[in-house]
Amino acid sequence: METITKTIDGESYDFEIRETVHVSPGDGPIDITALMTDHTRVVFEPGEYTATVRQFGDTAAPRDCIVEVAGGGTATFTADNWHAKNPKRKWLICLDGAERVAISGLQPDNGESFAEGDIGLRLDVHDGLLLEDIEHVGFSGAEPVCEWSLWPHILDEDGVGEIRRYRKEGPSVFQGHSASDGAGGIFEAHQGHLHFQDAVIKNQGGDGGLYAGKHDGSLSFDGGELHTNDMATMRSAAGEGCEFRNVRVVIDWNSADGRNLLELPDDPVYDGPDEGNSTSEENKSPSGTNGVYLSSAEYGKTGGGFYNCEFVYESTFDPGVGFLAINASDGAVDIHDCTFKMEADGMPAIWARSPEEQRFPSHKPPEKPWGLDIRNVTIEGSGDCGGKPVVDLDARHGSIIDELEINMPNADVGVDIEGCADVEIGTTDISVGGQAIRGEYGELVTDGGSNGTSTQRLTLEASAPLRYHVRGTAVTPTDETLAGTDVQDDGTDDGAFGTLRTDEVAAFDVEAFSVIRVEPTDAATLTLAGEVIPSEEYGDMQTPAWEVDGGPAVPIPEDTDSGGDAGNGDSSDGSGDGSGDSSGDDSTGGTDTGSPTPSRPAGWGSITEFGAAPNADPSTNTSALIEAITTCSVVFVPRGTFVCDRTVIVDAGEVDVYGPGRLVASDSVGEFEHLLRFRGGRCITLDGVGLDGTAENDTARGGVRFDNVTAAAVRNCEVHGWGDYDGQTDQPHAVNFVGCQGVWATDNYVHDVGGKGINAYARNSDPIDGVVFRGNYVRHTGEEALFCGSEVNTWTRPAQFLIEGNHVRDSRSQYLVRVAGDGGENITVMRGNMAMNAATAAYNYKTPNVQHSTALIANNTYLGGGRAGISVQSTGDGHLAAHTFQNTILGDNGGILYESGCRPSLSALNVTPDLQVGEADEVVAPIWMTPGGELRGSLANGGQSGVGNLEQRLTDLEAHVENSQSLRSRLAALLGR
Repeated sequence: METITKTIDGESYDFEIRETVHVSPGDGPIDITALMTDHTRVVFEPGEYTATVRQFGDTAAPRDCIVEVAGGGTATFTADNWHAKNPKRKWLICLDGAERVAISGLQPDNGESFAEGDIGLRLDVHDGLLLEDIEHVGFSGAEPVCEWSLWPHILDEDGVGEIRRYRKEGPSVFQGHSASDGAGGIFEAHQGHLHFQDAVIKNQGGDGGLYAGKHDGSLSFDGGELHTNDMATMRSAAGEGCEFRNVRVVIDWNSADGRNLLELPDDPVYDGPDEGNSTSEENKSPSGTNGVYLSSAEYGKTGGGFYNCEFVYESTFDPGVGFLAINASDGAVDIHDCTFKMEADGMPAIWARSPEEQRFPSHKPPEKPWGLDIRNVTIEGSGDCGGKPVVDLDARHGSIIDELEINMPNADVGVDIEGCADVEIGTTDISVGGQAIRGEYGELVTDGGSNGTSTQRLTLEASAPLRYHVRGTAVTPTDETLAGTDVQDDGTDDGAFGTLRTDEVAAFDVEAFSVIRVEPTDAATLTLAGEVIPSEEYGDMQTPAWEVDGGPAVPIPEDTDSGGDAGNGDSSDGSGDGSGDSSGDDSTGGTDTGSPTPSRPAGWGSITEFGAAPNADPSTNTSALIEAITTCSVVFVPRGTFVCDRTVIVDAGEVDVYGPGRLVASDSVGEFEHLLRFRGGRCITLDGVGLDGTAENDTARGGVRFDNVTAAAVRNCEVHGWGDYDGQTDQPHAVNFVGCQGVWATDNYVHDVGGKGINAYARNSDPIDGVVFRGNYVRHTGEEALFCGSEVNTWTRPAQFLIEGNHVRDSRSQYLVRVAGDGGENITVMRGNMAMNAATAAYNYKTPNVQHSTALIANNTYLGGGRAGISVQSTGDGHLAAHTFQNTILGDNGGILYESGCRPSLSALNVTPDLQVGEADEVVAPIWMTPGGELRGSLANGGQSGVGNLEQRLTDLEAHVENSQSLRSRLAALLGR
């Protein structure tokens, strides 16, 4: 026995070798996995080999096994038994449960075709994995022929593995999420730590260079280059031990491999479904490229970071959401000693989503802290960041920024920390086209890196009565202001608020200006150090003094008007009662505009009474809308177009907002925000109001969202132009109900949106129930037209969904009508809907772990292509009762598809091209008809795909029917009705 010691991620591992096997190129097809037995060293002579590849489940589990090439050379392997008709048979090495495995010098070769030859390495090892000098060559295709090139997992929590000098450089077919596999995947089986040293991964399509964030383990990268991979040049996660050090990350499509494809090759293998694994319509577009995307999804991790890394953004076929994009599921991250070169347009350098709101119900908020620690970072270039801040932090409380240098003249904002609490900022040198830092913070250092001790004069001059709240650093009212106007310290030493009448002026000495709220906005002129600050640079103060619970009342004052009643017009007609003023109210937002008058019901108010107008400043319209909704119980939006500049957030309450006016989002409404958002409360209705995303800005934004509202309704509304309106975005959605009890979306027209049209789902611990989607016309959506999800509902509290009488058509991905999720119980009825042109299927029901869920899908129609007209499945161990009756499915599609876990179920009297039943399903389908008029059926299906011809069965049954017309004619008459 020979003992060979190898160092793996700094730890020594002894391999006890009892046998050495030598292999030469002339030995015929080689099954490498079969050679990898316990205590064996396999030595390949350099050269070219053909190999027998294995299915995913056909694994080995050797202990103390070394595979190497003699003399440190290279052995190249192509697949001998690869075939597109068996998409699972693609693993050159297939290990599961191995321990102490070292592999070096192999060169897997996919060949020079995008339509065949993809092979991979499956390496699931408890502890002690070492992979060295592996270069994966050849072309990488898309589904159904592609394969993960590398699939490594460390199965033990305290296990380690190291991958040194791994290379994969393409070219590839760049397709959408889940439609091509990329260089590798690391998923939930990974529990330990895996270290990559000097990896080079380029030109990989689909799910990124590596799709490596969803697991309990950790990953680290040191050295190497990641270059122009789709979705993300690297997809990893935050977490303890998850680090990038000395890594170069590049997005430059112009210097990428010119053989990369952005469309599927013209090859028959891509023409349709193949054994359930196909490139569906929803994924036939590349995702766009981020640099590094951190997303631990349902694992909710915090920690780790980037150290001494170089990020380069030169060109792209389609930008992502951020070069360094940190998902809401991932918490505190370091960014230290890094440089960003941002020459291309379309996305910020750093974007961290808010952990307060997860993208999907299955995602888990990370443990605090959530703040980013950004130190000694330089960001420069000519890119425009897509109109977003260079550094965009959303609810990243406790962030620290020091020694940050930004030189991006075409970017609008340098750092956005609006909505972040307890942010500390040290030395900065920020040069951008607009505001250097947006939001409130402590210990601000002014431009140029000074220590912030110099002061400037900030003045606010009123052209009409107003109220204001200003924040910055060391905000100090001048003596004249204290003596002459109503001003109060807000208790922070960094802010003050008050009121001004016409022509009054408030002046402050400040070390730095941060943000101001002025109502009405167009009644003020704000000057800093002698320069006028335009209103679009006022920033977005989340909570001014008068909106703080239990805070002071700060009513807008009235001017003293000698010509008539104060605040009620100028009496230019001499009447003295203000009737000469067409509005009767020159204060544009006085203190009692929501009170009733004899001519209208109590609690009623128009947004115009609070200052809104079709030609008003968008900030004024937004403020008026907020005040009207929080003041009145019935809010009228009159005919006209009202542009708003930020999200209207309403907490709790009970209100009806009705049209026929149209609310339009300006470009200032933030990405992944909704124009209207109601949080909590009960009996909230939106009726007849238009919500317009303008369809000119493909930023992902939504129309209206309800969070945890009891009895929420949207009816008779036109909602359009939201999100990537002519493409696809996974959120936000046009009309969105989250964790609501009692939902009605009825008689709406929703069209040309990038996400889902109308969406209702449970979130975190908030179940959903009582959902009615009725009579809506929804078309041209990026994802589903109608979607319901019940992830956190239980069998003792199932959700109830009624989806009826809707007209839906033309989804660019996913389904048209869908009830689905990662878990949860529900009772669903889909009936009387009409659908056309689905990307995948018209009607879909999918849920795992079912105990008591039931789906009734009846009297629906579908005309179009896709995988199926109706598809139903349970992906867990439960029994889903999914019944389909009297549906009409026409077109080039798979008809009705029972995929798994459907038992017992009944399907009858449908017209469909086919009725497919999986092996694990129990479906009674006594009779159905093809569009060509052929009667078919089966009394008990279990794994039968064709479900038989009725002719012989009917003949047999007729022999037992006495003194009556034939059973065949009875059934024909029944179907005729």
